[in-house]
Amino acid sequence: MLILLLTGVRMVFRHLDATFPKYFMRMYGDDAPFELFVAVEPVMTVLLSFPVTYLLLRQRVSTYACLVGGTFLQSFCPLALLWTSYGSTLAFVVIMAFGEAIWSPRLYEYSTMVAPEGFEGTFVAVAFVPQYV
Repeated sequence: MLILLLTGVRMVFRHLDATFPKYFMRMYGDDAPFELFVAVEPVMTVLLSFPVTYLLLRQRVSTYACLVGGTFLQSFCPLALLWTSYGSTLAFVVIMAFGEAIWSPRLYEYSTMVAPEGFEGTFVAVAFVPQYV
């Protein structure tokens, strides 16, 4: 189940990279600044990852709960695009970044926790194979 959630979330990332610019220009015109929204997501993810991870660790939320909860939250971000406005587009990016800030650090943590000593890099690389399949 978790692999399906992570693969579905990666499809949302592909939408942000591949189809979102075309959607945005069709909705708002050729001069629409879609680059700002695409650039905001990774910056927000980096800025949110530290405080969100700290709060989740402090509340003793399990790694599995973070992975499922974060990917589940992030899977709802395309629903914000049902409405056509800059605000809904910003909501799409914010929900996406917040969900990723929950699950992404814990996926790295889980990948290194289960790896035998000396094979951490291999396990982290294998953990991200589904996104390329």
